[in-house]
Amino acid sequence: MKIITHKIIAFVIVLLSCAQFSYSQSASGIGLRLGLNKPITSDYNVGAGFALQGNIAIGSKWGIETTIGYEHLNSAVGGYYIDHANLVPGIPTVDLLEFGVAARYYMTPKWFVKLGLIPYLALGNEDLIDGSIAGSAALGYQLKSGRLQQWEFTFNTDFVDIDGQSNSVIAVTGLRVAYQFNFRSR
Repeated sequence: MKIITHKIIAFVIVLLSCAQFSYSQSASGIGLRLGLNKPITSDYNVGAGFALQGNIAIGSKWGIETTIGYEHLNSAVGGYYIDHANLVPGIPTVDLLEFGVAARYYMTPKWFVKLGLIPYLALGNEDLIDGSIAGSAALGYQLKSGRLQQWEFTFNTDFVDIDGQSNSVIAVTGLRVAYQFNFRSR
């Protein structure tokens, strides 16, 4: 756990040091996001998710993103298996209900980095497994498609700790695409 924390801190320092030369603009708006995810463990296959996201501009280079979303972590070893003559439950498929907030920093007019926290509820096998707060980091690109519309592409990593999963943090990487409606033109 300590090594993962040091890696996250190093990643944040690198992102912030790269972001000191900025020439961009943030815009307030609302959008719908779809994406694929893959936990970095052999226990899970590729999953998917969606979210409603809102962006609030704070100056020209900073913004705050809020999200309400759903992520499906697709188990590769669900059900039960036999281990030394014992019937052992496998890793459940997990559904995350997320309520996130993140800070965005625009490095250029189209590129941004994002760091945030995601309070979530983890559901599996029709039961509440856990509730906690995940960390999140992302690199994103925005492509304007109209005066008030834009596409947003992000590569993200969320660090989720689901109780009952050996109490370890699972890094969940993903690619997300959002269609955003800005409240005024940039």
